[in-house]
Amino acid sequence: MYHAADDPGMKGTSMRKTVAIMLLAALLLAASGLAGCSLLSNANDEANDLITAANVHLKKYQASDDNVRVLAAQVGTLGITPADATQALTLTAQIKTELQVQKVELQAASAQIAKIKTIDADETFKEYANLMVKALTAQEAVVDEGIKVYAEMDKLYTALRDGNASTTLTSELSANITSISNNIGTLSDASTKAFDAAATYFNKTAP
Repeated sequence: MYHAADDPGMKGTSMRKTVAIMLLAALLLAASGLAGCSLLSNANDEANDLITAANVHLKKYQASDDNVRVLAAQVGTLGITPADATQALTLTAQIKTELQVQKVELQAASAQIAKIKTIDADETFKEYANLMVKALTAQEAVVDEGIKVYAEMDKLYTALRDGNASTTLTSELSANITSISNNIGTLSDASTKAFDAAATYFNKTAP
């Protein structure tokens, strides 16, 4: 029988996102230290400002992700009674709101980093920015799947709340949740690889 704590959509998603975004934040902070190095011209001061602006959005992303982890843990303690399902729906509504916040903040951070490619900055810095935009885009895909999985979970909790959770419906929705969760795992791996590629490039080119 379905139980929130056993739901693969409840496990791993936030953890994967947190690891990836913490890596990104660390890399961006490290990159900001390049501003005083001989590798960059004075024009790269603007690039450094753009990184600083991106970090503002990434901090908001991280705060939201922390909220999602807390909320998901609360959902994971609930059972399958109508009362539990009602409480779960309240929590998942908050989670979905947070995921939308994450999507907005990732897009905003990406937009700031992407500007580095359009200014008179060092080509090495531009390539690094290009890799970072790819990583952020990959992370956004993870968030998109998170939104999908919670939409499916809402269908299941609604059925549990209303007493309409037949074996067939429960099995169908649980299968959908598992499938999307597997997609999250695959996309998270791709996101991590994208961040790793940026880190590798940075380590090779930083003075």
